[in-house]
Amino acid sequence: MKTEDSTIVILIGPPGCGKGTQGEILSEKLGNITISTGNLLRDEMKSQTSLGKKLRTTMCTGKLVDDQIVLNLLKAKILTEICSDGFILDGFPRNIKQANELEELLDTLRKSFKLVAIDVSVSDKKIINRIVNRYYCTECKTNYNKLYKNPIKKNICDVCGSEGKFAVREDDTEEIVRKRLKEYNKQTAPVISYYKKKGVLLKVNGDEAVDKVSHEIDSKLKKILTY
Repeated sequence: MKTEDSTIVILIGPPGCGKGTQGEILSEKLGNITISTGNLLRDEMKSQTSLGKKLRTTMCTGKLVDDQIVLNLLKAKILTEICSDGFILDGFPRNIKQANELEELLDTLRKSFKLVAIDVSVSDKKIINRIVNRYYCTECKTNYNKLYKNPIKKNICDVCGSEGKFAVREDDTEEIVRKRLKEYNKQTAPVISYYKKKGVLLKVNGDEAVDKVSHEIDSKLKKILTY
């Protein structure tokens, strides 16, 4: 169901905290598309363009992608009609500079949005365990995990029904995850304080099961949004 006002929900948290899963759940409840900057970057990588090849080198070493590249891909997406009533951001902004750039970008849209940032906090140990066990459907990008979320029918995607079309992201290794967590704590964690100061931050415990995290997000959002 659509909210009364156009809403932008920003999901903040380290890699593997469950942002993607919670984004999918919220997308159904709010009626807004979820934009994963990670997926935008991976799609570009698959395009085999010069930019895509450059991104592959960067991402497969656990480094963060240049701000301007991410912003350009994001801008192209949110200017489409499907995002006109609001959207959910998964993986952006990753640092204070991106947070400021996002604010400037939204100002150019000349439209009023209700902004909410959700901090999904999870311990490093659980994050590593989750990431090295996750995989996805190459057809519809639905995420799965060997530990707690496998397809109902073995080897068949629950969403699009494709068979045998699953893959593991090449950057989902323990070594790279540890590098990404280090980068996150250095660059992205300050974004939490940024949105807290703006009075738009909600904090949830991402260590809990998916349904419990979803319920906590839902109950807190309903206090400030109508849907």
